[in-house]
This record gives sequence, structure tokens and C-alpha cells, in this order.
Amino acid sequence: MNEGTSTSASLITDTPAFEWGEGHPVRFALADLHTKGQFAAQTIVLIDSGFTQAIFGQQVEKQDERHIHHMQTLHVNNEKLTDDEDLMILQTYELAKADLLKIFVEPSEAFREARSTAQACIVYFPKIVQTNIGIDALTWCITAYTMVINPTSPIKLVQRPMMPNGPRGFGITARRFIQEGEYIYELPGMIAKTSRPDIQSKLSIIIPHHRQNQGSEERVLFGPLRFVNHICESPNITWEAIDNSCAFTVVALKDIEAGEELYANYGSNYFDNLEGGCPCWSCNLQSYEAIKEEENERQRQRNKTQEVDREVIADKKKERNKRRREKQRMRS
Repeated sequence: MNEGTSTSASLITDTPAFEWGEGHPVRFALADLHTKGQFAAQTIVLIDSGFTQAIFGQQVEKQDERHIHHMQTLHVNNEKLTDDEDLMILQTYELAKADLLKIFVEPSEAFREARSTAQACIVYFPKIVQTNIGIDALTWCITAYTMVINPTSPIKLVQRPMMPNGPRGFGITARRFIQEGEYIYELPGMIAKTSRPDIQSKLSIIIPHHRQNQGSEERVLFGPLRFVNHICESPNITWEAIDNSCAFTVVALKDIEAGEELYANYGSNYFDNLEGGCPCWSCNLQSYEAIKEEENERQRQRNKTQEVDREVIADKKKERNKRRREKQRMRS
């Protein structure tokens, strides 16, 4: 669930739950490791938000609101680290990045480097007690988000308009063709083991599946899966709950072409309390097409003006050349 909306509805997990089975050995092994943790809401809300803000949120805000890159936090008050803390986390991560990106080739080495990086970065989370629990949570985030930015991953995190002609935010697109029915192991998501309505943002809330054995209270969803955006019509992915865990995985509902964005349907009532209704692309397509036509017409007028300007410049140049030739004849 991405930036730019506010709602009190919850995403209800009514998609199938299943027993975790193997696929591609390395991909599955990495995905399986990302189903093991259990993190309290008060820890993971700050860790996931702080880490993603530091790594992905270092964007320059431009004056035009449509070009501002929004980064959602999981905290109800949009609580963030300071700019200096963000910078130190980013610099520490970048120093380890080469080894971290080996995660699909040498997973054990990458996980060791991730834990070492987490131990170095945890000091920049002032509200997190520097215990193994905090380090484990940050290690999870480092490896999970590294899978998304790895150039060999089937998906990637991108900046895109959140709604027609609206502000920009983040979404997930396919790096390569993804076949219908394929599990996208590199897009893990988990729910916190505790519910904390006082701190968890309504922008990333989900109700656990009964086969997860996690109760029925609203939980905050964290991890790369939270950056999958909503669409009402024709979603191309869905998430499935993994039995007896806090984890979810993603499966393609149809063939997805390289460059195509991954969309899920959050549920028919998810945006009921949002002023203006659902902001997704399919619900606003007609408005978007009208806006695009206005933009195209403005561009045509600009092109016409530029063409006239070029003709005026060309005519003036011809006139200067003509006068120059006449002066040369008079001299001769």
C-alpha cells in the first residue's frame, strides 16, 4: 500500500493459504528464510520505515507537486529519522552493497554481510534498543529489499505517478516476463506479530488469514510487498498467506510483460472512507485520458509556436543574407 491515500479500511486476506513448497532451489531458500522471523509492531514499524526512507527516499523535491517522490512510512504519525541518520544508514549500506548483491549467488555471505551492516546501522535508530531483536529485524529488511534492487531479480522498485496526473510515489514493476502462476519469491511481505493501532499506519494494514494462526486483529504489513499498488480492475498478482507464519508470498494471476507494473486488488471496500473514492488508475482512467488530451493539445500548441518561431528566424536569416549579397554587389 503506497503513499498518497488515507483510509480506515483493512485489507482482509481472503486469498488462499498454502503449505510452503519448493520451487527454484536458491530463490525458494531465500524466500523461506524471509518467512521465519516474528517482529513486534513497535520494532518493525520504525525499522522498516527508517531503512526504506534512508535507502529509497533520498529524493530531491521539486516545486511541481506531480514530481515529488513520496515515501510512505509505517508509522501512524509518519515519524521519520533525521536527515543525518538517513545519510549515515545510506552510506553504510552503500559500502556493503557489492557483497549484499551477491545474495542470489552466495546467500550465506550476503546474509553475514547484512547482519554486519545491521549491527553498524542500528545505532542510527534512536528509539530502538540495540538488542538482537532490533538487529534481526534490520537484517531482514536489508536482505528483503536487496532482493528487490538486485539487477537479476524479476521485479524492481520504481517511481511512478500514484494516480492520473497525481504526485509520484513508488511501485513494483517486472524486470522480465513473468508467467501466469509463477511465484515471485523476491517480493516478501510479513505482518507484525503484535497489533499496535496507536502506532501503525492505516496505509499498510492487513487482517491475517485464519490458517496463519495469527489471530484476527489488524496487523501492519511490512517488507517489499507493501509497495505493490492497488487496482480495482484486472489485477495481475495476488498474495497468498503461508500456513502457520506471519508471511505472505506473491503469485502472478496472468502473464506480466517486462516493464509492466504489478497490481493487486486490496478489496472492494478498502477506500470507502477516502474522500473522492478510490484513487486507482482503473477508476480514474477517463479523467486521466481527458487530462492527457489537454496535455497533448498544449504540446501541439507549443510545437506550432516553435514552428512559427523557426519560420520567423529562417525568414530573418534569408533577409540578412539577401542584404549581404546586395551590399557585396554594390561594392563590386
